[in-house]
Amino acid sequence: MLGMSRVKYFFSLICTLVLVSACSEIKDELEIFKDDVDFDATERNVDIERDNAERIALGLLESVYLPHQYLPLYDVLDASDFAAVGCVSGDVTLEATKSAGEDHNAGDRVIIDYDRCLQAGGQEYDGKLTLTYGAIRGLNRTFQKVDAAACFSAIEREYSSSFEIVENTDDQGRYFWSDAVRFRKVGSYLEVDFLVLVPVDEGDDLVYEARRTV
Repeated sequence: MLGMSRVKYFFSLICTLVLVSACSEIKDELEIFKDDVDFDATERNVDIERDNAERIALGLLESVYLPHQYLPLYDVLDASDFAAVGCVSGDVTLEATKSAGEDHNAGDRVIIDYDRCLQAGGQEYDGKLTLTYGAIRGLNRTFQKVDAAACFSAIEREYSSSFEIVENTDDQGRYFWSDAVRFRKVGSYLEVDFLVLVPVDEGDDLVYEARRTV
């Protein structure tokens, strides 16, 4: 929807530019403009003419449709992103209810307070942004890469130990290399195939073959 909205906005703006340009060229020739008179622009109105139409349209584009590209709304997800936030001049204060790597929950917040913070790209931020987590779904609530032990703990917490760990081991419990994993629903159960690539008729072509099914 956002992409379609942008397309509509830009299409409307292009149509406006074409209309303004066309009307400016034939303004003196059309009867409809016979009552159009010049007036002094104030803070609440503007007189669109051929000389200023392009500048006004560009200002509209930059002030209404482009600011979201420069806003720092998505620069920080949690405290681990604080290191990337800095100012060429000015200052910024960063706060978070949870440290980097801790489990996050709904209601936790991240606060970024800019004080005339000039970015390397030329943008200047001034004011406060507050991010509040409304809901967090999934097994990883830390927003960090986790090891196998942490993943196991998360699964155990989520499913209250009512689960089974399936590993790529043979009948003797020895691990083997699996090139892919395939899941198949059989009735109310889920079967897991550990697949390996094997050659076809001693040629160069390879196909997947189930090494073990659990």
